Amino acid sequence: MSDQIFCPNCGKPVSSNDKFCPYCGYDLASFQATSKPANPQPAPAPRPNPAAVSPKKPWSKRQKVILGAIIAGIVMLIGGYVWGSNYYSPTNQAARLIKAVRAGDNDTVSQYVGTTDPNLKVTATTVKPLITYYQDHLAELDHLQTVALTDSAGLDNSTTLNFTKIGRHFLIFPKYGLQVTGVHPKITTNTANTTVTANGLPIAGFKAGTQDQTVGPLIPGEYTIKASAQISGQHVQASGNYTLTTEDTQPIDLSFKTVSFTALGYPGAEVYVGGHKAGSIADDGQLAISKYPVTNSAEYYQVFTANGQKVQSRSQKVSDLSDGAELAVAYPGVISHGAADSLITSIFGNLNTLSDFDSSYSRESIIKNFIGGSDNKDCAALLAMGKSYRDDKNINSVMITTDFKHVYPIERNNALIIFNVKFRFDNAHIDGSHVQEYQYTGNVKKSDGDFKVDSFKISKKIDDHHED
Repeated sequence: MSDQIFCPNCGKPVSSNDKFCPYCGYDLASFQATSKPANPQPAPAPRPNPAAVSPKKPWSKRQKVILGAIIAGIVMLIGGYVWGSNYYSPTNQAARLIKAVRAGDNDTVSQYVGTTDPNLKVTATTVKPLITYYQDHLAELDHLQTVALTDSAGLDNSTTLNFTKIGRHFLIFPKYGLQVTGVHPKITTNTANTTVTANGLPIAGFKAGTQDQTVGPLIPGEYTIKASAQISGQHVQASGNYTLTTEDTQPIDLSFKTVSFTALGYPGAEVYVGGHKAGSIADDGQLAISKYPVTNSAEYYQVFTANGQKVQSRSQKVSDLSDGAELAVAYPGVISHGAADSLITSIFGNLNTLSDFDSSYSRESIIKNFIGGSDNKDCAALLAMGKSYRDDKNINSVMITTDFKHVYPIERNNALIIFNVKFRFDNAHIDGSHVQEYQYTGNVKKSDGDFKVDSFKISKKIDDHHED
């Protein structure tokens, strides 16, 4: 059976052998001749189907959380490093150290102190002497601040203190601070049962019963070192303040001995021997001290209270005193008893001369010993007194003598003076002499490098009588 095709004109089914369409008469032979290709084309080779691609599985919530945490951690690490590089910079660490020293913050300072000595303990307690040293030596603290903030790795303040890198923070950031080398002071004792403490704590390396020994290590600084012992059944102790910043510190002699002397001073002044109060000056200006235990380095000084302010005298050693010695003191910036006596003697001696005759030398000598010179009202009154005695026809002569009593420190460069002045008048028309004695009080101050009288006045009349 021939294949069936469709007429391209009417669409009716026809046989492939038909020349013409039986329905519409269309020339099927001509159509078939023109519709066949001259050379039949081979059928195209079938294309292989591409491999099937599986769809990607979406991320789980847990995976997303982990990825977010990783990214956040990286950001935090970068931010933390940037922050840490600034916070732990040498200058910022130096600034925190200086601030803590000024504030006396022991805990913070201890974090910025390092050492390579395994026997040197750095704690909030052991750094206190270092803080005290800098607080008492502000010029050195200012120098530490200046150099540390400008050249944080290059400060060499001494052989025992060096501002430099002392470690690391979190194993990453350099840690800067004071690299300290321990000091090893030499201590001498002469009593087998002596115990020694530094700032109230047992001193490192000290062995009881050893007379000469090197102790330490101690952190450089200021220490109160105290020795205690039993002497003749009596508990005695002595202490002293010592600055220990270098290894060449002078040996500390804590040997005990006893001294007996008389302290001379201002009534009410407190007397200190070896850092302890031994008593107070009595009204007669003396305090007897008998068999007082001291160390060879013990010092003696007095503290006088005037106008609510305490004034401390200069210190002096007492260990070499001979028994029975009398020991006076001098106060910084305060005229001594002897100098004040000479000053008053000079003024009234020249007044004696002016009472007899006019002397420009005596007049100028009085003027130069007063603050303000001739403009000082008390100076002017004294000059007028001399002239009145000189011009008084009823007075043949005047003898003026002084008896200096006391000088009391009021404050630095200011002292209260007490003295008596006796006037003996030889009258022209009366036999014998008339005697008057007055007690004066006044102030002596330092002016232009010299001690001068600022003022004085009569406080009371002591005597007034006639002698034949």
